[in-house]
Amino acid sequence: MPITARLVGPPLLEQVVAFPGEVGLAAASMITGGTLARCPTLRIAFSHGGGSLPVLLTRMQHAWDTMAPVRNAMAVSPTAAAGAIWFDDLVYDGPAIVNLLRMFGDTRLMIGTDYPFAIMDRDPVGRIDALDVSEATRERLRRGNALAWLGRGSD
Repeated sequence: MPITARLVGPPLLEQVVAFPGEVGLAAASMITGGTLARCPTLRIAFSHGGGSLPVLLTRMQHAWDTMAPVRNAMAVSPTAAAGAIWFDDLVYDGPAIVNLLRMFGDTRLMIGTDYPFAIMDRDPVGRIDALDVSEATRERLRRGNALAWLGRGSD
């Protein structure tokens, strides 16, 4: 059943709740299904800061650390596998972007807008510029990481 069939409220909530929920599940499935381990050169990017993945990842890592069936099903830890994923920074909040930087580092995160959807960030560059991070990190978020993801810059 699609998440929109279970979501109560106005249709615009699909952009607010459903998109990041589905993105997080897709990203988690890339990790738990072994796709990233089997395809080490795959460059895949997930929108909405990975959606719910940042919360799921800590749970997945705990399960991998403490539950043999989970660990046996995955060649590498969820945290290590997530290091191969790219994300946009579309979370609408500076501290949330800083958390993404803490979790995933500053070489796998890039600017996101959600254009042309109604919920789009109307000043994504301003949001990055307001972060308390180095200018080098700002440049990677604004441009460098996207170029690297496209294979047109350093990775």
